[in-house]
Amino acid sequence: VSLLVAAGCVLALGQGLKHVIDAGFGQASQAILDAALAGVLALAVLLSVATFARFYLMMSTGERVITDIRRAGSLILTAPTGSGKSTQTPQYLLGQLPGKILVLEPRRLAARSLAGRVAAETKTPLGAKVGYQVRFDSRCGAETAVVFQTYGVFIARMLKDPGLPGVGAVLLDEFHERTLECDLALAWLKALRKGRRPDLKIAVMSATLEAEALSRYLPEAARVE
Repeated sequence: VSLLVAAGCVLALGQGLKHVIDAGFGQASQAILDAALAGVLALAVLLSVATFARFYLMMSTGERVITDIRRAGSLILTAPTGSGKSTQTPQYLLGQLPGKILVLEPRRLAARSLAGRVAAETKTPLGAKVGYQVRFDSRCGAETAVVFQTYGVFIARMLKDPGLPGVGAVLLDEFHERTLECDLALAWLKALRKGRRPDLKIAVMSATLEAEALSRYLPEAARVE
């Protein structure tokens, strides 16, 4: 996608500079045009290769994520920014685990935008298979399988339904921000797994995570990097 966008920019730039040359700026402007086109095209190729590499990295870990979370019950996932962990991980688990998948985000904007992205990638309307819940706004129903919600909304849900009935997995995204709500959610989920819900799956995800410290808190958790 990034290559197509960059190619469009190259063509637009080329057309604009062509008009300048046609207006009478001569061979020097033609050289500038050639250099500009070559530079922009090279940048487009580099961006496309980097994007594909990050995407391939996440795709290649899909089977491992599924296997490890089934085996260990909890997972610590670290992956670079832009690799797709927030959008791809819920899709890996979709249909692989019983119950709903909750994806916790620190901000409302992230919950809304990520839900829209995953709904588009699964080719379903937002609010059908994939939806979101934030304060004063909700786009999900009884059949929604993946729900992006803020940590605050999740804490409110835990207070109302401590056993999380109907939920099969909770993914704690952007955990490196370490807000009070993040820490409270993880502590609550850990206690829930040890008591009433040993079947509940947990994944802690971040681009910059203190994995060693978190591993000491969740010694049974599998690690995927």
